[in-house]
Amino acid sequence: MRKHLLFLFVFVFFLAFVGCLEYSAKDNSYSMPAKKIFIRAVQNNTNQYGLEANLTVTLSDEALNDSRVSFVNSEYEADGILSIVIRRYILRPLTYDANMAAEQYKMWVVTEVSMTNAKDNVEMWKENMEAIHIYLDSDKSSSGKESSDAVSEQDARTAAWEKLSRRIIRRIVKGYQN
Repeated sequence: MRKHLLFLFVFVFFLAFVGCLEYSAKDNSYSMPAKKIFIRAVQNNTNQYGLEANLTVTLSDEALNDSRVSFVNSEYEADGILSIVIRRYILRPLTYDANMAAEQYKMWVVTEVSMTNAKDNVEMWKENMEAIHIYLDSDKSSSGKESSDAVSEQDARTAAWEKLSRRIIRRIVKGYQN
């Protein structure tokens, strides 16, 4: 019995020792290739008018609120250039009332986001990003009274742009580790 306990103790000690040898903490002090970023005007490849202006404003606001990266006003000052293309804007009804009028919608926006090195014009990363927002439509409320959760399509777009902008900024800051 004593031999088994000794063997078990040695085995557990060996596993702990080997486990410690295998462990190596990741170095979080990486240097980002682009410290100054220029945001190009967002391109809209959908049939919805005005999406690009609202996303550009929301992304600029989110960039100014984040202090980890500095954003500049010209491509010549920048280390990196952020380009965004809105590829799809899909608005689908999810629920209907008794009169078959849509009450709840799912908004789905698909964008192509890329970061280019401004010095040598080499694409550092490119990714499809999407924002999904489900909302009750305040314009088509069947009961006649407004729900506290009901919003207009424009307010739902603003919420989707905020989600997407936070995701883009997070990808810029943390995305270099891949």
